[in-house]
This record gives sequence, structure tokens and C-alpha cells, in this order.
Amino acid sequence: MLCPGRGGAAGAEAAALRLGTTVAQTAADIWLGGRRRQQERHLSLPELVRLRVPGLRLQRSAERQFGQITDAVCDTFARADLSDEDVLAADADPAELIRRTPARCPPRWG
Repeated sequence: MLCPGRGGAAGAEAAALRLGTTVAQTAADIWLGGRRRQQERHLSLPELVRLRVPGLRLQRSAERQFGQITDAVCDTFARADLSDEDVLAADADPAELIRRTPARCPPRWG
């Protein structure tokens, strides 16, 4: 028996349609999610920012921040002046190089 004021058969159909849409969307997201992440791994940083950061102002801010980070890393490694021996002594392990670099490179002020 349908209850008046609760949408009746039309309300039940609408609820079933919403539920079906949600289930189908979730299944598609799970199925395609791995592919999407795999495809995103091949995108450049500016492409990822445009895809993941909403709005032009926030996108530009994110790009500036990544640019500043890149400059800081490049400056640090340039000032550290790592030789081939330094790289080989750390077994070319990035984590070990990171640990050793600040000790060789005092912070730059200003």
C-alpha cells in the first residue's frame, strides 16, 4: 500500500533511480579509477594542476609554489656542489643524499 504524501509510486521510482545511478557511478569510478590514476602519472605538473586544482587563481598559485620549491631545491643542490664521490658514497640513494646535503649547505638568508 502506498502512503499519500510520501511520493507514492513516482517517489519510489525516483528513489530507485537515484540509488541505481549511485551504484553505477561508484562501480564505474572503481573500475576506471585505476586507469585514470595510471593516465595521470604520465601528465606534466602543469597538466595535473589544471586537472586537480579548481579555478584559475588557485591553479596559478599552485604553479608559483611548485616553481618556488623547484628553485629552492636547485639552489640547494647547486650550493652543495656534490661531487661524483659524494654521490657514490651515498650509493646514489636519494634519501641518503638528502640527509647529507643540508650538512654541506648552510641555509641562505635573505
